Amino acid sequence: MAVKHTIVLVEWADAYEVSDWTSPDELDQEPVIVQSIGFLLPEYKENYVVICQSDDGQGELDNYLFIPAGMVIKLHVV
Repeated sequence: MAVKHTIVLVEWADAYEVSDWTSPDELDQEPVIVQSIGFLLPEYKENYVVICQSDDGQGELDNYLFIPAGMVIKLHVV
């Protein structure tokens, strides 16, 4: 089966939470950087980079990830 989608590695700054009682001085100041890989669905949703994990070859895709475009640091074609 031929690959229908471009495979990309997206490096992005993730949003996260701290749910324990914590002083603001104790919070980590560094961003949480995530790398995700998948099939790119260009222009699928405005202001988002959208990738999916699986393609069944019959038009069905699985495990979509919607990354806000402003959080993307780098996008590499694999």
